[in-house]
Amino acid sequence: MLKNDRLFSISHSISSKISGYAYLLAGAVCLVAFYQVGKQNLNNFQQSLFFFNIPDIFYTYFTHYWMIYGGLGALLSAKGLSILGLNPSALMQRYYFNEKTFIVLASLLAFLIPSLAGHFLFNNAYFTDDESAYEYSARALAQGKLYFDSPENKIFFDRAFMINDGKFYSQYFLGWPFFFAIGILLDLEHFVNPTLLALSVYPLYKISLRYLGKNWSILVIFIFLSSPSIITMAATKLSHTSCTFALLWCSYYFYRLLDAPNLSRYHFLFAAFFAIAFLIRPLSTLGLLLPLLCVWLSIAIKGRLKLRTILSFGVTSLFFSSIFFAINYYQNGLVTKVAYQRSIEYDIENDFRFSGRNKSIAPDKVANLSFKSLDSVLETVSLATIRHNFSISGWPIFLIFALLSVRRKLLLPWLMVFSYLIFHLGIDDAGFGTIAPVHFFEQSWVWIILVVSGLRTANISIKSLARNSSKICQVNIIPNLILSLVVLSYLFYVPIRLGTTIKLAQSSNFPIISANKLVKKPAIIFSPRPFVHPCISLPSRLSMFNRPVSLPSIETDVLWVNYVSDKLNSEFLSNFPNHNAYIMSWKEKSCQLNFEKLDKNLK
Repeated sequence: MLKNDRLFSISHSISSKISGYAYLLAGAVCLVAFYQVGKQNLNNFQQSLFFFNIPDIFYTYFTHYWMIYGGLGALLSAKGLSILGLNPSALMQRYYFNEKTFIVLASLLAFLIPSLAGHFLFNNAYFTDDESAYEYSARALAQGKLYFDSPENKIFFDRAFMINDGKFYSQYFLGWPFFFAIGILLDLEHFVNPTLLALSVYPLYKISLRYLGKNWSILVIFIFLSSPSIITMAATKLSHTSCTFALLWCSYYFYRLLDAPNLSRYHFLFAAFFAIAFLIRPLSTLGLLLPLLCVWLSIAIKGRLKLRTILSFGVTSLFFSSIFFAINYYQNGLVTKVAYQRSIEYDIENDFRFSGRNKSIAPDKVANLSFKSLDSVLETVSLATIRHNFSISGWPIFLIFALLSVRRKLLLPWLMVFSYLIFHLGIDDAGFGTIAPVHFFEQSWVWIILVVSGLRTANISIKSLARNSSKICQVNIIPNLILSLVVLSYLFYVPIRLGTTIKLAQSSNFPIISANKLVKKPAIIFSPRPFVHPCISLPSRLSMFNRPVSLPSIETDVLWVNYVSDKLNSEFLSNFPNHNAYIMSWKEKSCQLNFEKLDKNLK
């Protein structure tokens, strides 16, 4: 009898292994199919990424096949690994660090990964026209100014996103340029966003602990730091990483004041980080944090707060509000007018020269905001959400897991997401496709918490079912599914997207690197629009049209200016007798970049 039982056990073990490997083989077949579809029919899934709302058709093909083959491959792989007895949770506990060590290591990675990616992969390139504008705002702040004086012959310096009406400044809020200016003063400007990402790890982990416990909070941090969009964003000079940093710390101190409602410092820090986030990206801040403000207000109304804590919040808010209104006044002439509004006014006054904007734009419009039909509004929000499904994690299936986290305990995070989406109903588009739907980026960390909560709920339910059945091997299906999704994402999705992003970074830097090699300095270069021709990165295309922002009082080597006309160009050059002059142009057929020297024309 014992011999028969032993034979049965051996037979069952062999059968299980065969079954497990069969599932892994089936998963591998799905992934080979995905690879072959791209190789044989879609040029290895090369894609444009040049879109602001509706994705490029080749990106759509890519995500469509990734969702089908990648999703099925991950599910089959997870099933096979579970049958074979792999237990990722046990492995994680074996190598588990204490909390402080984990946070320090995770923060170090959060700094190193985007820093290295920015330097070695992207060569610190601009991905958008916005970044150069942000940099000039930071340069002004580093000199203790809110703006530079407009240069003479200002038409040569007009540019998209810049106001040049006697004062020269960008349309953007100054919260992010303030952090950027610190980096410029320390000669560490490329490391500001990576530093802010590193400082975001602690509050995200602590917020996650309130909902998920230690092991699942570690998963939140892991997804946050392995997110293609979050890491790439931190390698740019865009404002979204700094806003995420401020939003996380604001949310962290909100939860602290819930635990200790009469400690004034928590109310002060809640208000301070709210204000900092608002000074970076007001719409994102109001959208995401309005539910927290409502909770704070309800606590105050119910009389649960002492007067000193209310004053701590109120005085802090008043202080930062005065800064916001003072900036509006000194830049735009009215305390209630933001630079986005003044930017539209200036473009109209300037007959839209070198602005890149549509002449039909309304004078009272705020840049990038319009309240269109309900159909159009819902289209933008839904497209942004679908794009988020891939950009946050690279998984073929991601946001759908959040549906499993719909429960009372997570009401506040859900309200934050819904509030954020409602506030963004008037956004013109979801944002350029190179990195993520950037106009909806700041909600990413809340979605990660909701998704991990959904995975945790699924894991608990499956464990409960497994206890009442003979299929004990299924108890690890969710940890193995997470492992499969992460590994497959970095084997397939990330390399494809990263390859395109690197190519776009190289094309962005090409005119600047070429100028440094080919022109004799100091130089003035009359630049075309688009500054980076699409031919250089096809089939990809950069969401960048304009030359770098440039001022004669700042630039010492190369001054990038607009080409206006031969006559006006010659008159302009007479003010720079020591500069060499060039006209930059692209030969479209050969995609060759030329710098034509103008010495002969000046005689």
